[in-house]
Amino acid sequence: MSQYDDVMNKKAVALRYDENKDVAPVIVASGLGYMAERIVEMANENGVPVYEDNSLATVLTQLDLGTAIPEELYQAIVDIYAYFLRYNPEKIREKKEAEEAAARAAAEAEEAEKEAEEAVAEAEAEEAAKTAGRQSARGTREARPKAVGAARVSGAGQARAKKSSTRGEGSRGRASR
Repeated sequence: MSQYDDVMNKKAVALRYDENKDVAPVIVASGLGYMAERIVEMANENGVPVYEDNSLATVLTQLDLGTAIPEELYQAIVDIYAYFLRYNPEKIREKKEAEEAAARAAAEAEEAEKEAEEAVAEAEAEEAAKTAGRQSARGTREARPKAVGAARVSGAGQARAKKSSTRGEGSRGRASR
């Protein structure tokens, strides 16, 4: 089914009821397809509530404009009017605004949660870097004394070697004398 078939299957009927003038609600607009879309658009633009009932619309579109609703359809029309009596556009608008505010708050909370997760990850990375730096510094400090100790040992070994070499020279020197 194409989008045009969808449009062509639409039906809309606009009713008016003036208790001082009319015996029953009167059909003031009726149409199929594009005309039905325009009727609904005009109703929405003018703050006229819209009630959807495809079967009732099918029956009402078969009546002529200016015709009063037949008695057989009174109960269906009364149900619609009762629905509209409970219909409060201000409450609907407030509910819609509350839903939009809740959606914005949820989006903001999600964004804040992402930022918090990023901050935690960044803090953990910084802490890991600091810990690695401390361990590296400790390793360097621990390595230094060993190196210094090795140098001392080798220095002591060199001093011993010098002593023994001077002794050797001295003994040689004495021996040669």
